[in-house]
Amino acid sequence: MSRADLRRALPLGFIVLAVAGPAYARVGVDVVRRQLEGDEIYVGSETRRIYVERNHRLLWHDGRDASDQAVEVIRILRDAGARGLDPADYEATGSDARRRALADGADHDAGEVARFDLALTEGLVRLLSDLRSGRAPPRRGLLDLTGEPKRLDFGSIVEAIADSSEPAALVTGVEPKIGVYARLKSALGALRAISNEQMLPRLAALPVLRPGAREDRLPLIRARLVALGDLSSGEAVKSDLYDATTVQAVERFQRRHGLEVDGIVGEKTLRELRVPLVRRIRQLELSLERLRWIPDDLATRVLIVNIPEFALHGVRSGARTVDLRTDVVVGATARARRTPVLRAEMTHVVFRPYWNVPSSIARNELVPKERRSPGALLAEGFELVSSDASGAQTARAMTDENLAALSAGALRVRQKPGAHNALGLVKFVFPNRSSVYLHDTPSKSLFERTRRAFSHGCIRVEDPVALAAFVLGSQGWTRARIERAMAGPRRERVDLSDPVSVLLVYATAVVQGNGDIYFFEDIYGLDEVLDRRLRREPPLGSEKLT
Repeated sequence: MSRADLRRALPLGFIVLAVAGPAYARVGVDVVRRQLEGDEIYVGSETRRIYVERNHRLLWHDGRDASDQAVEVIRILRDAGARGLDPADYEATGSDARRRALADGADHDAGEVARFDLALTEGLVRLLSDLRSGRAPPRRGLLDLTGEPKRLDFGSIVEAIADSSEPAALVTGVEPKIGVYARLKSALGALRAISNEQMLPRLAALPVLRPGAREDRLPLIRARLVALGDLSSGEAVKSDLYDATTVQAVERFQRRHGLEVDGIVGEKTLRELRVPLVRRIRQLELSLERLRWIPDDLATRVLIVNIPEFALHGVRSGARTVDLRTDVVVGATARARRTPVLRAEMTHVVFRPYWNVPSSIARNELVPKERRSPGALLAEGFELVSSDASGAQTARAMTDENLAALSAGALRVRQKPGAHNALGLVKFVFPNRSSVYLHDTPSKSLFERTRRAFSHGCIRVEDPVALAAFVLGSQGWTRARIERAMAGPRRERVDLSDPVSVLLVYATAVVQGNGDIYFFEDIYGLDEVLDRRLRREPPLGSEKLT
């Protein structure tokens, strides 16, 4: 039986529970013990452990009435949607109905009191688990993680909530501390309010709309821009003229949606304007889910590459501002060339690096290139090398025989350091199973594009000097020293004395410090994958805690 089938077959309302209060204490202990030791019902392992460790005593009811904390926990469960979760996963409505039924009864049935108590604990455990690690935590194949797994002492936190005057603060305390998470929750509430309060006008197909043009349906565009916060209501004139104020609003909208900022309402801009709010809300929910996957044990300094944003951010733990932001080029959309989602630790920086060409690129791209144009690889600074037992590199001639050996993997090819090297003049290394890294690039023109998915998986950095200063600044490396090393005559490796965590993440919705919501294209289709997984296989919550 699948987890989803198990959930449908054994809803929380059918779990047999303990009782509390002087009149029912002995019976309650017996009832809970029998149910925990039997196989007739499903009780999550963490919920089971909580009651065993507290000698089967109840948490939320004293035999006469539910506690104030119980009422607050029910409210928190019912409000799970504000955190991008589904209240139905935590049986919030059922718990509230049971509480009300008990409050209306003159005499409390022991089984009903018990059913209410354990059901509420199970719902809370599920919520805490989902907030802590994600509702659908990634499998190893989807997210390469290093460091310690996220843990939570569910017994301690649940008992603390049951005794606390501020249960909501304790629940919030298990959520990610990264600043964008809180901003995403606020944005989710704001977008939901817009969706609930008004129906945004439907936009039909339009001709390309340029500044100064006239269009009868322009008021519909203004109404949507006002609702989305890109245009103030006081500036939304009734005219059919595409005026300067509306152009500025469109440019702001384009900037927030990863589009070329030109003020022209063309096909791409109109397509983004027509996206239903329900889809934008889902993007926020999926970004919240992914942020819950991020480990806690990050270094004081963190580099975050958001793949759909084509941007790198450098932040310090606890800081409210971003110390570094630079555009990047990420892996192309073909599955074999995508930039992976991962967490790793940066270990060193290499100035004037060699490019040790991956065997697939050598076999599929460089060998055919050399066969078509003999001498092309030498002209670009490539050399064939072999390694002896000590690891020493020996150059080989670009003969047909050696090219065949290169295709077979018996030889390797690398590009010498220099201005034409594909890695540019500096490389940032964070060992990982996918063998990706950050690096400079001589192909600067790609940064002029808004959609920058072109690499074989590694990340090209527009401002490598600023990145090196962020990484090495604490070791006395100034921008001038960095630029000298990049222009110097020799290869130089610098090991990091202070750790830097690297996060390659995938979020199609982020919120800036000023509250602006940015949406990006789902370039790898990973939002669609995660959405299907969440809808197809609702996690049982407590089962994944074992």
